[in-house]
Amino acid sequence: MLKLPFLFVSLVISAMIAQQTNSESSRQAREEYSRLLRDPMRDAWQLPDNVVAALGIKSNEDIASIESGDGYFARRFARSAHTVYVIDAIAPLLQASKKEAPSNELDVEAGDEDHRLPPSQVDTIFLYNVLPLVANRPFYYLMVLASLKPHGRVVIIDYRKPPPSSVVPLTESLVTAEMQLAGFKLVNSFTFLPAQFFLVFSL
Repeated sequence: MLKLPFLFVSLVISAMIAQQTNSESSRQAREEYSRLLRDPMRDAWQLPDNVVAALGIKSNEDIASIESGDGYFARRFARSAHTVYVIDAIAPLLQASKKEAPSNELDVEAGDEDHRLPPSQVDTIFLYNVLPLVANRPFYYLMVLASLKPHGRVVIIDYRKPPPSSVVPLTESLVTAEMQLAGFKLVNSFTFLPAQFFLVFSL
């Protein structure tokens, strides 16, 4: 059975109380931010091929790509991975991504309350600019833990200076502290992205 620190469980309970009031603002922030990400010049600063290379994805790897549902990273992961789950709460974005999706990409409409991933089946969970838009992060970390295989990893890419659409601005140090509280350890940190931090955690 998964054992969680008492303080972390307390944070989950507290965050669940505030979840209902924050869900609508979170949804609006997601929609706004998804529009911002559809920039045709994005490759120049996002360096997606560098990100994929840094992760060293294996052919038997199952990845959950929780990002803007257009599948920007997911399509690149799918070139190497076994299965890629694309998770997003915005149905129109997922519908658009299906038009270009490879056969090993599975699109899943899901939100903060239930990302609908199979338990203990995912090798890598990729969170791209997601956490500032999540109103109940402690509960979200519980879902992440439940979905990972025993030696799974969590990859987090987010802005050093969060955009205006963020529900709660986060910093690299705060994300690291929260992940450690949830039972993860920081195993790698990449610095080549000009505007974002790039962290890798494992159990």
